[in-house]
Amino acid sequence: MFPRVSLHGKLAISAASSVLIGFLLIIEDLSQYVEFTEFPWAAEIGGLLMLSGYFLAFLANSVENQGWLADQVLGRYYFVRWYVHQFRIEYRILAYGGIALLLILGASIFVPGVFVSEPESPENVLRMNAQILATIFAITISLTLLGLEYYSRRLTPRIAKSVLQSTFIKLLLTSYVLSIAANVAVLSFFADWAGFFLLYSFLALVWCLLYLIAYLYNLIRWLQPRSQLEIIERSILDSFPREIVQKYRQGRIRGTDQRDRFVDIQKIIIRTVRENDIYLFGEWMDLLFGKEIEYLEDVQERKEQGDPTLSNDEAEAISNYFLHLQRQIYQEILNTDSVEFLNAYIVNISHVIIQLIEIREAGWMNEVIEHFNKTGIDIVENEYESVFQSYGDALQEVAEAEIASMPRKKKHIVLNDAYKGMDELSDEEHDERMWFISSRDMFTDRLSFLEDYAEAATERNFKRPVRTALQICTEYVQEALDEEVDPFSNLFINNTLRRQKRIHDNAVEHGVEVSFFWPIGLGDIIETLDPDEVDDIGVGLVELFCDSAVLAVENDVWNGYHDLGVLGRTVMDRHPEVVLVVVDALEECLERVPEDEERDHVTCDMIIEQLHSLYEWQEHSHKEVNERIEEIYKEHDIDIEEIIDDQ
Repeated sequence: MFPRVSLHGKLAISAASSVLIGFLLIIEDLSQYVEFTEFPWAAEIGGLLMLSGYFLAFLANSVENQGWLADQVLGRYYFVRWYVHQFRIEYRILAYGGIALLLILGASIFVPGVFVSEPESPENVLRMNAQILATIFAITISLTLLGLEYYSRRLTPRIAKSVLQSTFIKLLLTSYVLSIAANVAVLSFFADWAGFFLLYSFLALVWCLLYLIAYLYNLIRWLQPRSQLEIIERSILDSFPREIVQKYRQGRIRGTDQRDRFVDIQKIIIRTVRENDIYLFGEWMDLLFGKEIEYLEDVQERKEQGDPTLSNDEAEAISNYFLHLQRQIYQEILNTDSVEFLNAYIVNISHVIIQLIEIREAGWMNEVIEHFNKTGIDIVENEYESVFQSYGDALQEVAEAEIASMPRKKKHIVLNDAYKGMDELSDEEHDERMWFISSRDMFTDRLSFLEDYAEAATERNFKRPVRTALQICTEYVQEALDEEVDPFSNLFINNTLRRQKRIHDNAVEHGVEVSFFWPIGLGDIIETLDPDEVDDIGVGLVELFCDSAVLAVENDVWNGYHDLGVLGRTVMDRHPEVVLVVVDALEECLERVPEDEERDHVTCDMIIEQLHSLYEWQEHSHKEVNERIEEIYKEHDIDIEEIIDDQ
């Protein structure tokens, strides 16, 4: 009403209307000449309206002048309105209707006969009300049964039963049964009171009609996926994690107890997979994995607070329980060949692993990682190319979490084997040391998986998984070269590079176009090293890299010679000794490419172009580099000007 009028204007209009109507009612009641209504208590009501009008007028003036009255009244009004709107619409319908019916009931007590005049046959009216109530009750029961059938089919019978036992349903049934019973009782045993009971029968009928409308809204809300999730989530007891731990210790359960809510959730998820409902699948998966992460976060918080009641096997018990449920869901996804469901599954399982890494739960984390690794191999073997990106991103996040957990020299000197004995460590230092020891195995297993993952992709000529594996290896090398990394970093670098070389060489031998270091080049890595580190580590990296680049050229993969040229140009200013190694590698590439052989991607002229790009690159002053390149031109009888002109 009045959408374009200001609040001050609305209050002023309401005030004027109240005063005018109140004045007319008073005049009509007091004057013997003006009779436009026979409404009782007209003067009293008119007086109240006039008082209300004066109050609204003062309020309108306060709004206009930003006074105290407006702040107090409207502030409370808007707060109450906001508070009421927090309730669902069905409860608001019942609240508004109930208040109105109570007002009518109260008015009937003080002014008998005002609202309902007694008919000639009140028994017939009561009988008609009872019939209407019975009909409405039958309709309501039918809607309830339809809703239960839907819940039993879409969810589980036990969840449907929990819906039936809700307070809203109980109040609904109670309202109808009492209303019908009261009408029947009066007609059967207290017929003389039929006239007196008419008003109460009418109020009961109106209440049941309001409840029917509210129930329709309630039923529609129940049928929404989000409401179903809320119903299930509310039914999960806060003590459930403790039950999981207790059952795990007793060896009685691994996510198979039919009384558990999460078993119901698992059944629903499997049903969504079979029905190809990707939206509901994602919603229920978020609930399942979200609860697991919530429980694990609680374990982490208690661990950080030093909770004495926290046991070492709680995180393991929780992961064990949920992993059993998740494996069955994953198997169902594979059985139905539903590739689109894998994206949501992969993201969620990776988040669990990251949470376990943050808790530093090395025991059961290996089981979850093994399942995650198996998922990656299955994706490649089943050739689910549309999932490569999702799995690669998830694998990258897990690898970053693993890297972040690597011990640092400045923070964890205690982890050095020669520093302290185990019996001299505090509890915190002992935990750090145990994680340090387990992290070695964790990274070794990760590198083994990356090699298997890349090998499976190489056999099927898939480039993206191989690039993901090489990218993670590159990040491992970068992190291990950090001066703060723990002393076992040299061993870790060598192990990583060895695996990385095998991954790269196997890929290029099968014609898969990948770079040894991805996405950052070796030149950028070399530039971050100190001069002493270049002599100690950098040259070894370059020699390993050049060997793989030559192999790539030999197998007609263009990344090899191109990456050599990029490396040489990047380090030309600071590390000419590295450039000389690159030049020798390019010469070896020339020797591996016969001039008379027809090749698709790599030719001698292409290699010579990269070699010549190093010659006087940005007018550098390293004569030994230019002299070495000139020697190669002479040895191989290369007319560089002719080649440049042809290009």
